Amino acid sequence: MNQFVDNPVNIVLIMVFVLNAVLATLIFLNRGKSEGSGFFALSAYATSVWVVAMLYFRQISNIETLLLPTKTLYISGILIALLFFYFSYDFLGIRKITNTFRTQIFAFAGILTAISIYLIISSKIIINQTLIESGNKIVTFGDGYFGYSLLMVFLFFWSFTEFFKKIKKFSYRQQLEKRQLIYIMTGTGISILAGLIFDIILPAFGNFTFYWLGPVLTSIFVTFTAYSIFKHHLFSLKVIATELFAFLLWLFLLARTLLSQTWQEQLINGTLFIATLIFGALLIKSVIHEVETREKIEKLAKELEKTNERLKELDQLKSEFVSLATHQIRGPLTAIKGYASMMRDGDYGEVPARIKGTVDIIFESSNALTTVVQDFLDISRIEQGRMKYELTVFDFSKLVQSVGEELAPVGERRGLRVKLEIEPNIIVEADTGKMRQIIGNLIDNAIKYTSRGHIIVSLKKSGANARLEVKDTGVGIRPETLPKLFQKFSRAEDASKANVLGTGLGLYAAKKLLEAQSGTIWAESEGEEKGSTFSVELPSV
Repeated sequence: MNQFVDNPVNIVLIMVFVLNAVLATLIFLNRGKSEGSGFFALSAYATSVWVVAMLYFRQISNIETLLLPTKTLYISGILIALLFFYFSYDFLGIRKITNTFRTQIFAFAGILTAISIYLIISSKIIINQTLIESGNKIVTFGDGYFGYSLLMVFLFFWSFTEFFKKIKKFSYRQQLEKRQLIYIMTGTGISILAGLIFDIILPAFGNFTFYWLGPVLTSIFVTFTAYSIFKHHLFSLKVIATELFAFLLWLFLLARTLLSQTWQEQLINGTLFIATLIFGALLIKSVIHEVETREKIEKLAKELEKTNERLKELDQLKSEFVSLATHQIRGPLTAIKGYASMMRDGDYGEVPARIKGTVDIIFESSNALTTVVQDFLDISRIEQGRMKYELTVFDFSKLVQSVGEELAPVGERRGLRVKLEIEPNIIVEADTGKMRQIIGNLIDNAIKYTSRGHIIVSLKKSGANARLEVKDTGVGIRPETLPKLFQKFSRAEDASKANVLGTGLGLYAAKKLLEAQSGTIWAESEGEEKGSTFSVELPSV
């Protein structure tokens, strides 16, 4: 026994056996989670048997019992090749493809392997005999050894060919699967080459010096494939780590139970073993559930991310389309509005009374539509980050006075009294054009949504700010509508009755324009039919 343990080759073989056996067990427990994992686990088990057979082959000195580990070596060797062949079929999804030729190859490989195993066990056609000459063990082969070797080469070569064809077909987005196959092919290629050289070719010429090296180098095959599995998520590392911990704990407690000296120790250790068995199983089940849930969430998150990116692209396209469309529409509208204004002013002569009302409608409608188009254009520019601001220091009082006087006649034509309460010399730093647009929209909205009464436009100092208020006696705003009034496409429920051309963009645009100039806007109302007050604040200079 000491001689066995002191031999470094035997130590390495034991380590390789443990590596193969543990990995095979863990993957077998998770075989339902990945394509081909069951066949890979069985292939690793067959490799473990090959390693154990090599250990016994090296240790047995009785020629009568040497034939058993020798035959086991070659039976496990052909099984490794067959199971890896089946692993490639399952992993690559070939078995799911309806193809008569491929199905025949799949079945034919199994039949030939079964025949080879039968011949190894029951005849001398493949393995003739084992000899011990001058302390060296020698295997002599029969006439069927060449066919056996050819079958093994064919199984590995076919698997390799399928893997290689799959790699060539991978698209740029399938880099994960490509890396998996590259790792598997690298590890398998090194191990196959070593096995063919040291355990098939050299023994055929009577050289058994490095006979043990083939089983040892299977650790490369297992390591590379396992790295592919763990690193690239063929299985869950967390699940396998939990199972490994539970498995080792069960093994330790079982050994303690079996080695107990008294029945009291057996009872205690046995009870502890059963309890650990139950709790370990529950722990593994819980971890598997957690991992599956996390994977589902990750999958949904990736899908959501892709959908979000697509929505951003569509939103960008929408903004670009709206920008283009509004540019195209604004030109004709300006022309219609301009000609209607000239007709109203008598530039083309006196307008007959019967069409004067029609001209007024054309002017007012085109003016309202121009405002709508401008709102769309502003939103498009804001969303694309193309809105430009020309900040200057100016007299805010004069600007509000000018816009108020300009729109007062519009209100008076609707029977409304427009009152201006402007404190003089209030200076602000802002974009004059944008502020004119905002003030105009607020006063225009007040006129549109007020059927009777008055509108008060006031400007005053409020601490370090300039506060503009536009107060009306119009339709008012419901309390539940106020919080969402400045959102995109948001309108009061009854707003369409007073203004059918409203889009719900004007206030949203005003809010965004003011925020870019360090300003704020808000609305107040006591309820429906109680009027409303819109307030704007800008830092005064």
